[in-house]
Amino acid sequence: MGALLGTNSGSPLDARAGGDWTIWIVLFLVLLVIIIGVFSIYKQVVKYKSSPAYLEKQKKRPTSKEDVSVISQESELSKEETSLLWEICKEHRTPNLRFAVKEIDEFDSVLKEKFQNYNESSDEQRKSILFALRRKLMKTYKQVPIIKNSKIIEEGTTFSYTVSKGFHHKLTLLENTPDGMVFGVPKSVEQMKEMPEALSKITLIFEAQDGAPYEIETRVMRFQTGKDDGKQIITMHTDKVVPLQKRLAERIELQLPCKFSSVKAKQVAGKTDYDVGEKEHDGTLEDVSTGGCRIITELAIKPEQYIFIKGAMNRKVEDSAIGQIVRTTKRADSVYVLHVRFLKIDLAVTNRIQAVAVGYDV
Repeated sequence: MGALLGTNSGSPLDARAGGDWTIWIVLFLVLLVIIIGVFSIYKQVVKYKSSPAYLEKQKKRPTSKEDVSVISQESELSKEETSLLWEICKEHRTPNLRFAVKEIDEFDSVLKEKFQNYNESSDEQRKSILFALRRKLMKTYKQVPIIKNSKIIEEGTTFSYTVSKGFHHKLTLLENTPDGMVFGVPKSVEQMKEMPEALSKITLIFEAQDGAPYEIETRVMRFQTGKDDGKQIITMHTDKVVPLQKRLAERIELQLPCKFSSVKAKQVAGKTDYDVGEKEHDGTLEDVSTGGCRIITELAIKPEQYIFIKGAMNRKVEDSAIGQIVRTTKRADSVYVLHVRFLKIDLAVTNRIQAVAVGYDV
């Protein structure tokens, strides 16, 4: 009897314990196979999604609402701007917007076409939303290299050369050669006797393609006469290129006559009302943006005064605005520069200015 009760008796309890271990081992092996399989599939998916074939397929697929939502978040678009972007993508059957915005100059042509539609229907509110949308997309996706050397500045760029306070001579970069930069000299430089001397250092300010302003310091090498008998300045290349604070709004360079009048501001029912004086004065619009302008005049007008301005702010249509003089600068030629901030300007006027500033209406 004692022999039958030994540890190697092969009892049902021992058999079940051994069977449990077998099940756990099998389950572990099955789970391991599943994990290896899932990981293998995951690696294949990742590899496929990084393949040229997959990327090309993604580029060509139609834009979805999710794509627009992603772009909206990245560009910090408003609800109205997001809605307009989705509308444009549907109308033009835009391929995947996540890729399309990377070619922002090409996508800008789509925005320009939409602007022309709004222009025909005189929908100023929609045009304003479109310009706000464009500004944010450009800010987010426009890839413009930071300029660190004058050798990559594009020919045709306009530079400001300031000697006397308040007067900005406009020099055009005619040629950018490996040996130096060739600038056309405006007549104003010679008339005001502000021609720099050979081998002297000069400071110039310019705006890059994306509107970012820069200041450069270079040295005059020599002068020469151009093909049209105009005087030219040749300067050395420089790596003294310093980024400046970017303007809030694009501006238009102008040299057009304008009229301006004094304005009295008064409070009516909690709102500011403006009374425009009858007497008009002659001036010159030197530049304009949606936020303000500069006016050249022979009148010494003090800052803080209100002013009514009338002129072709988009180079074509005579428009008007009410503003406040924030600064007055006396130039060396005894004329004054009025720096004006707009306070009251119609939406249609700002749209016309913006259209020219971004190249939609040139």
